[in-house]
Amino acid sequence: MAHTQRAKIKMELSNKNMNKLESLINAMSTWKWKQVLPLIGGILFISFGLYEVWIAYSSKNWKEVPGYITESSLIEKKRRYRNRVYHEPHVAYVYFVNGEQFSSDRIIIGESAYDTLDESSHSRSSRWLEQFPRGKEVTVYADPDDPRQSVLVRGMQQVSFFKVYLGLACFVVFAISIHPFFRKDESTQSF
Repeated sequence: MAHTQRAKIKMELSNKNMNKLESLINAMSTWKWKQVLPLIGGILFISFGLYEVWIAYSSKNWKEVPGYITESSLIEKKRRYRNRVYHEPHVAYVYFVNGEQFSSDRIIIGESAYDTLDESSHSRSSRWLEQFPRGKEVTVYADPDDPRQSVLVRGMQQVSFFKVYLGLACFVVFAISIHPFFRKDESTQSF
């Protein structure tokens, strides 16, 4: 007898959970994913951007250690979306923290830190290579908590905020997409 009561209770709970799952699926199918994507993109860009800004800011307090440039060259890359060639500096260096040797090729924090709008990628990259020629003794800034992280130029740059700005732009697109003023009449839309 107790066994059949347990089976009935399990069946009722199972039916309730299935009804909840069905209602969740129905609610999700009415969402407009084109509206939610900018929100997700905004959250991701702002999260990664703020992390990069925090690392760039904290690099101001990183330990100064001696190092030297082992490689300084210009890398030619092709952009897929514009099918254009651009240049990026490649500067590798060795540095020493508490007698232990490390190596890196990070010049500055921020993957787009070499970009400016007023110069060609070749002249921008050439300026970095002139500043860090092969064989030059340099001051390297190493993270005291993780000496594997280092830069040749510390602190925040204007481009450190690029991902944060991009995330804010995604939020604006999201806000516009959900605002009733910008939505089309639901009855006239076809899917």
